[in-house]
Amino acid sequence: RNIVKLSIISVNLNDSNGLRKTADSVFSQSFTDYEYIIIDGGSTDESVELIKAYSDKIDYWSSEQDTGIYNAMNEGIKVANGDYILFLNSGDWLADDNVLSYMFEQSDSEDIIFGDIMEIRSDGSRKYQKSLPVEKLTMANFYSNTHATVQHQASLIRRSLFDGGLYDESYRIIADIKFFIERIIMNNCSVLHIPLVVANFNKYGLSSNPSNWEKTIEERYRIFTEVLPPRIMKDYEILFQIKDSTLLEFIPFLEKTRGLNKLVFRIVSGIVKCYKIIYREN
Repeated sequence: RNIVKLSIISVNLNDSNGLRKTADSVFSQSFTDYEYIIIDGGSTDESVELIKAYSDKIDYWSSEQDTGIYNAMNEGIKVANGDYILFLNSGDWLADDNVLSYMFEQSDSEDIIFGDIMEIRSDGSRKYQKSLPVEKLTMANFYSNTHATVQHQASLIRRSLFDGGLYDESYRIIADIKFFIERIIMNNCSVLHIPLVVANFNKYGLSSNPSNWEKTIEERYRIFTEVLPPRIMKDYEILFQIKDSTLLEFIPFLEKTRGLNKLVFRIVSGIVKCYKIIYREN
């Protein structure tokens, strides 16, 4: 087994342009103690041709039909040899050429070392998505905003954390959130937050698609049901009633009025924030 410091895993399906951007950001890194793994889901576009063209820079790749993104990520974990794993899926790319070197200069002892992401929206606009600092990384934060906690695109995850189990493939959208809750909250693994943008994140994935919001909320509720003790789960159910259920009521309307989605989403977000303030005060 050829042990390296970092295994970078990219999952791809019919996104050759996105994969090229992802791979190029990996190959340009000043940090070199890594292996690069690409798990392709049997693409029918030019992805496989691109992978073959880059084969001298790729340590392992496969192209076969999978059952979903987490099935593909798990296949990457199984062949990974790194002390740490970074999931940088097709269409996401590292922020600059020195970001991995900088992260490992800060520490290489914590179980999870994570930074922030820059969201790249369909209209080309950008939004700095700052992750929560470690001292605020509590169960309450996973309750209220799973996407402001830890992002896998910006996280170096110790490979041994997966010895306790791979991603739960029964979750199609947020299995990584379940993994982080189990390891960080329930198992109390060591964590370090580095306040810098690690990766650019293209917002066209499963969890970012409005048509999947309802499924995402359902999966989050099931995660908490499975991992939380019953008395703590009751706290979440109170918050669910005043937050997630409010958003669920608006989803059918959002689907019917795509042209107004941005405006409506801002209004709904404002309502949710008001509910959260009221919940905290009571």
